[in-house]
Amino acid sequence: MAIAKMQKVIIASHRCEITDLLDKLQQANILDVLNSNTAMITKQWPDLSVDIKRYKDQEELLAKLDDSINFLKLYTDPKKLPSPLQPLIVVDSDEYQKTIDDADAFEILKQTQNCQKNIDATNSDIDSATHAINSLLPWQSLDADVEDICPRNNSYIMAGMLPARNSDAVLENLSQAGAAVEIISEDKIAKACLIASHSQKHAQISKILRASDFEQAHFDKYTGNVNGNIASLNDKLEKLSEKLQSLQENATELSQKRIVLQILWDHCQNQLNRKKTQSQSPTTQSTVIVEAWVREHDFKLLEKIVGEFSASSIDTLDPAEDEVVPVEIENNRAIKPFETITRLHGMPNVGDVDPTVFLAPFFMLFFGICLTDAGYGIVMTIAAWWLLKKLQGNKGAIWMILACSIMTIIAGALTGGWFGDSIDQFLPSLVGAKESMMLFDPMKE
Repeated sequence: MAIAKMQKVIIASHRCEITDLLDKLQQANILDVLNSNTAMITKQWPDLSVDIKRYKDQEELLAKLDDSINFLKLYTDPKKLPSPLQPLIVVDSDEYQKTIDDADAFEILKQTQNCQKNIDATNSDIDSATHAINSLLPWQSLDADVEDICPRNNSYIMAGMLPARNSDAVLENLSQAGAAVEIISEDKIAKACLIASHSQKHAQISKILRASDFEQAHFDKYTGNVNGNIASLNDKLEKLSEKLQSLQENATELSQKRIVLQILWDHCQNQLNRKKTQSQSPTTQSTVIVEAWVREHDFKLLEKIVGEFSASSIDTLDPAEDEVVPVEIENNRAIKPFETITRLHGMPNVGDVDPTVFLAPFFMLFFGICLTDAGYGIVMTIAAWWLLKKLQGNKGAIWMILACSIMTIIAGALTGGWFGDSIDQFLPSLVGAKESMMLFDPMKE
């Protein structure tokens, strides 16, 4: 129940062993490694080189994995997705190792990327076909073939959508300018018009149409009549829909292997972190030097791990006068949940006293006194117990709430608080039992 004593260490390892050594140290989770900007050895021996690299290939692989994982999530049964309280999937070490050793993981990634690419392309084709059909619908009653709507020797023919607003005035101006207009269809928004004029009048006609926000229709991609093109596009759209359904079924099958990609992502992320740690550490031609902090009681374990490598060694260092020593607090199981409050308000400095052991009983006591309602305390206790059963990860804050809830029950029982005065109002037969537990009545004393 105090601030943990920290020991500064320096580890020197040959380049052939550093990767495996960092792997062991990461698994032990006992080191706070300093990078080249904070390591004192870099300042004392500036000739040591630091080759900070950007591992572009690994970062791109992680980005691809992340994109594929999110894509497969869309096709995963919601019942099989992690819940907000249990966001992590528990995988045993054998399955983890088997997955990262199996080349099938990268094949699944490739299949997922291809599936995603094909679905995106098919959706784009569906959107294009749908847009084309919608653009042709206003021209369904057009009898002429679309390739006939084009300039001729002495005439100019064009089709387009004329906004419904002020359309009567625009049509009158077109008529006065010598244009012949046939309205193919119309709705509240626009009129589908076929406009024919002499070639010499085309410039004047175009000026009138531009002023009216006329949108010219282009049929360059089509031949034959409009209805035939719509039928052809509908057939294409049906085939695209079938293709999309098949691709989505494939994505659903691949989503059952999403855990493989998640394991591979974790593995690649760990590898990248180790490589970054290595690249940010001072080096000589053949040696990598790691400067770090470790708890004094973990130093023996650290020595044992480093001792497993024949080309690696460890030694202790005295911190510099102006160096900031990291602070870590350690408490027993009863007090540890209340470290949440200490960490929330700021860690003590080196040489100070850890306030958690003094804070814990008073925080719990005053929490109960503030509420002083056994009914609320029971509800909070049930909720906290349920969360402890369901929640993953650090449950320190929930254990603290559970302890405070129990204190709330005690404070409420001693002062007669059971959902306010609900017992007096709704269960008068229990008033005697309530008063037998009361130490005093705060409403009278």
